Amino acid sequence: MRTTAKFSTFQLINNLVMIMLAVMCILPFLHVLSVSLSSSAAVSANKVTFWPIGLNLGSYSKALEDTQLLRSLWISVERTLLSVTLGLLVTSMAAYVLSKGGGRNGISGYKWFVGFFIVALLFNGG
Repeated sequence: MRTTAKFSTFQLINNLVMIMLAVMCILPFLHVLSVSLSSSAAVSANKVTFWPIGLNLGSYSKALEDTQLLRSLWISVERTLLSVTLGLLVTSMAAYVLSKGGGRNGISGYKWFVGFFIVALLFNGG
């Protein structure tokens, strides 16, 4: 497939914009990571930008010693696994029922169920 100059220019501009957006999203995370790995003196002097200064892992060891944090992390993992499992189960069962369709051999109230699931897809609770 031949690309025209107009399409090629669009691709170039599109790629540049996407790269700029990606950098704008990644830089704050890089800054937070470098602050967490830097010494407290460098952080208080506001010397840390995107690379750690005076490498210090003390904050991570202190956080991992806290049993409350580890318990909270485990609760988050449990809830995530449970919600994904239940979500897949309910979605699979609903998809099977809705795949049978309406009509003579289908389920009664088929259109109502389809409408219910479409509204739930569009306006979910998060």
